[in-house]
Amino acid sequence: MKINSIIFYVVLSIICIVMFFFISKKEGFHEDEIFSYGSSNFKYDNVFQAYGEKDYINRTIDSIMKEKNIIYYVNNINEFLEKIDNTKMTEIPIWKTREQAREYMTVQPNEIVSFYSIYYNQSRDVHPPLFYFLVHIVSSIICNQFSKYIIFIINIVAFIICTIVIKKVFEILEKSYLTVPTILLYGLSIGGISTVIFQRMYMLLALFIVYFTYLNINIIVNNFSICKKDRLKLGVTIILGFLTQYYFCIYVLFMCVIMCIIVYKNRGKNEFKRLLWLYIKLAIIGIIIYPACIYHIFFSYRGTTNISNQYSIFSFIELIFKAYNIPFLLGYILLLICIIVSVLILKKKHNVIPIILTITILGFIFITSKISPYLEIRYIMGILPVIAIQFAFMIDYIRLNKKLLVSLLVGILLVKSFYTLTTTSPFYLYRGYNNNIEIAKQNCKLNYIYITDNGYTHIQSLPEFMIYKESLIININRNELKYLQNNIEIRDEKEIIVSINKYMNVEYIINEIVRITNFDNYRMLLNGENDTGNVIYKLTK
Repeated sequence: MKINSIIFYVVLSIICIVMFFFISKKEGFHEDEIFSYGSSNFKYDNVFQAYGEKDYINRTIDSIMKEKNIIYYVNNINEFLEKIDNTKMTEIPIWKTREQAREYMTVQPNEIVSFYSIYYNQSRDVHPPLFYFLVHIVSSIICNQFSKYIIFIINIVAFIICTIVIKKVFEILEKSYLTVPTILLYGLSIGGISTVIFQRMYMLLALFIVYFTYLNINIIVNNFSICKKDRLKLGVTIILGFLTQYYFCIYVLFMCVIMCIIVYKNRGKNEFKRLLWLYIKLAIIGIIIYPACIYHIFFSYRGTTNISNQYSIFSFIELIFKAYNIPFLLGYILLLICIIVSVLILKKKHNVIPIILTITILGFIFITSKISPYLEIRYIMGILPVIAIQFAFMIDYIRLNKKLLVSLLVGILLVKSFYTLTTTSPFYLYRGYNNNIEIAKQNCKLNYIYITDNGYTHIQSLPEFMIYKESLIININRNELKYLQNNIEIRDEKEIIVSINKYMNVEYIINEIVRITNFDNYRMLLNGENDTGNVIYKLTK
C-alpha cells in the first residue's frame, strides 16, 4: 500500500473515532429522526397515532375493504373523502402501552424484511423509500431493540464510502495530495459530523451526490467519451440517489444541463442525444419504480408548490458557513474568490471541473432556498462534501509548492478543527434528554400524559413512551383536555406524570389538568430548559 493511502486511512480512522465520540454524546432526537425508525419498522402506519393502531385514512380504507365497495368509492371520490373526514372527526385519544411504543420503533420477529409496508408508508409521506429500506434491514438484525446506532451505522458506512470516492476524484485528476486536506475539511467540520449523527437520509444523499460528481469528472477526464459501463454507473447512481432524497434531483438537473452542453460542444450532436436520452429514460424508470414521486414533487406541501421567497439564497449560503464554522465576512470573501477563480479558469480554458461545480452548487443552493420549509442545515448537507472538493480545487489554483501547500492546509485544518470541536457542538445532539429518560425510569410504573398542539411532534418523546406504563397523547388545539375528565385510567391513580412543551401556555394547561382530573398538587420535575424543551410535572392526590 502506498504511503498516501496509508495516511488517508489513518486520517479517516481518526475522523471516524471523532464521529463515534459525538454519537455517544447524542441524548435525544428530532421528531423526524424518530420518524426514520417508525416509518421503517411499523407496518400499520408511518406515525405513532394518538387515536389507535392506525390513523383515520388507514381505518377508512379498512372499512371500505370490509364493505367490499372499493370500486364504488373509487368512482365516488367525494364520498370517500367525506368518509375520511367523518372518521377523523370522531377520533378520541386512547392510552398506548410501552409495548406499542416499542413496536412502532422496532422490527418484530414476524416483520423481518417487510418492505411493502415501508413502500406504502413513504408513499403517504413526502420522501422516497431507499433509506427506510436500509433502516429496516439493519433494525431486523436486532429485533425488538431500539438503538441510535442503527442509523449511525448506515451513516458512518456511507461517510467512509464518500471519503473513498473523494479520494478517487483526486486520483483520476492526478491530485492525490488534495485528498487528506479535503476529508479533514469535510469530516471534521460541524456540518460533516452533524450529517453523520443526524438520523436521516442526508449522509446517504451526500454519498450519491459525490459519486455522481465523480462519474461526471471521470467522463470529462476521458474527453467526454461515455462508454456503456459509464452509462450503467450513471443510471444506477441516479436511480439510487433519486430513491434516497428528491433534493438529489436538483443537483443532477444542474449538472446534467451543463454536461449536456459541454458534450454537445466537444462530442457533437449524436453523443449529446445519447446522453439526453439516457437521462430521460432514467426519469421514466424512476417514476415507474416509485409513482408516488409525482405527487410528492409537484403537489405535496414539500414539493414545487412550496416554492416561495421565504428564504434568500444568502441565508442558505450562511448555513454553509455555519457548517464549516466560518465567520460570515470571511465566508463571503472566500465565495467571491471562488467565483473569480472560476471565471479566470474559464477565460484561460483550463480545467472546466471547478466551473461546473460552482454553477451546480450555486444552482442547488438557490433552488433549495426556495423550496425548503425551514432554514435548517440538513437541506444543504448533501452538497457539503462537494463544497470541500471545490474548495480544494480553488486552493490548488494557488501556485505554491505542493508539499508546502498540503502541509500548510493540514496544519491549519487540524488547528481549526480542534478549536471548533472544543468550542462548538454538532447539531442534533439534544443534550439534556437523558434527564427525561431518568425521570421516566424513576416513574416507570406511572401513566404519562403528553400535551401537544399537533399530531406529529410527540414522536420525539417515543423513548419515554417506551418506559412509562401507559401514555396518552392530548392535542390541545383539538380541545382534547376534556377527555381527561373521569378517565378510567387515571381516576383511581394517586400519581401521574404530565409533559408539556415549554412554548405552550404551560401554567394554564397544568392548572386545567389539575382541575379536570381532581389531582390535589403538582410538582415540577423538569423545567424544559434543555434542548428537548418539555416541562415535566408529577401530579399527586
